[in-house]
Amino acid sequence: MANVVKRWKKGVWVGCSHGLHLQESTAKEVLGFINRWKPHTVCHLGDAIDTAAFRSGASGTPDQACPVAPDVDAGMEFLTRIRDASPSIQRMDYLCGNHEDRLWRLMASPNAVVAYAATEVVRAIEAKCRSLKANLSTYSGIWQSVMYGPYRAMHGVMFGENAIRD
Repeated sequence: MANVVKRWKKGVWVGCSHGLHLQESTAKEVLGFINRWKPHTVCHLGDAIDTAAFRSGASGTPDQACPVAPDVDAGMEFLTRIRDASPSIQRMDYLCGNHEDRLWRLMASPNAVVAYAATEVVRAIEAKCRSLKANLSTYSGIWQSVMYGPYRAMHGVMFGENAIRD
């Protein structure tokens, strides 16, 4: 009898690392798990960057004044570290979450500085995905997902932190 387990594919799904807000100890745990588990597939479920400075009404409060470049760099570096965590990874996906979606929407901002900055960050995300050979899925709201056989990976828009309240 053939060993059915040999055809199984292993995957890891991680999300909401939020750029500069990711604690290094947490990152090391995730990367160590990926290294030990040796998945075929890895998916970042969105919000790899925080984009606090792009929030509506951002006016310099400590959270909203988070510098853009270090936030983006930290988020993109974490994606690189995920890819580098295991040579077994054959497929990598990156779903944009609501924080990345903010950038796509702001590319059309009437404020030229905001539109330019958002466009540059979107270009950085697209370039990082190309360099990592990661499939990029832009945010499309509640039904945004990537399929893995019969399983759907989503950003968490249906059962997020407000599900109990709602």
